[in-house]
Amino acid sequence: MTTQLSGKLLLAAPSLRDPNFQRMVVYLCRHDEEGAFGLVINRPSATAIEDALPTLTGLAFATQPLMQGGPVQTENIFILHDSVSAGGESSTPGLFHGGDSEMLEKLALLAQEEPGPRVRLYAGYAGWSGGQLEMELEQHSWIVAEAEPDRVLEAGGPADWAAILRGMSGRYALMADAPLDADWN
Repeated sequence: MTTQLSGKLLLAAPSLRDPNFQRMVVYLCRHDEEGAFGLVINRPSATAIEDALPTLTGLAFATQPLMQGGPVQTENIFILHDSVSAGGESSTPGLFHGGDSEMLEKLALLAQEEPGPRVRLYAGYAGWSGGQLEMELEQHSWIVAEAEPDRVLEAGGPADWAAILRGMSGRYALMADAPLDADWN
């Protein structure tokens, strides 16, 4: 099995031509022999969190867009945050994930304090069955990068893919400026 990648970022390689995955950045919450679970961190939806969850209206993070976390279980909400008090699973120091209503209630209370926690909500997730991600890595479909809480919680758009690659060395930095269609080179 490939090295355990929980807590890393996966960036779609330029060769990954499926428009659903182009320039996608996934934070891997969990990766083990059973598969992988992650959240797409650079695909905002057109819906604000407060429009999707009106009970959160008025909270600092409620005006942010609800992120498109991936194509699996899009009716479910998943959470990334930086509050030790709100708890959750952690694959990266200072970054927690989960999806239960108790966590969301804790974050809503904490958000009323100054400074409140940084919070991102995602509709759906990206998932791989056992061995599937390893196969995609062998096919060079994904680039693995370090995940830093600031980068993960502040990501919010398509430009994040190129910005992360530019922060890497060598050939990865060159990939950041590659056209969407490799035939344009």
